[in-house]
Amino acid sequence: MTDIREEFEAWADSKYSWLAQEPDHNTLSTWNGGGYENRVVQGMWEAWQASRAALKVELPQSPDLRAHGEFRRGHAVAMTEVTEALQQAGIEVKQP
Repeated sequence: MTDIREEFEAWADSKYSWLAQEPDHNTLSTWNGGGYENRVVQGMWEAWQASRAALKVELPQSPDLRAHGEFRRGHAVAMTEVTEALQQAGIEVKQP
């Protein structure tokens, strides 16, 4: 799975790829601080990050302790993988 910046750049490139055709102009070029040289692209990146930060997912509670051990272990593995995938996409995960 791609990370949040890769997703943003794929989107920006698909929407504004014509800018890259211009001489001496790379829509997604960055400077040493990690920001984008193009102020419009930088603004879009900041908005993209803010939109992801506004998303919060609350995961369900762990199963009842009386549940079968295999079920509890499977649930724990699934919750770990779901949490990692959401966080990689820039989405905050609220643990129960």
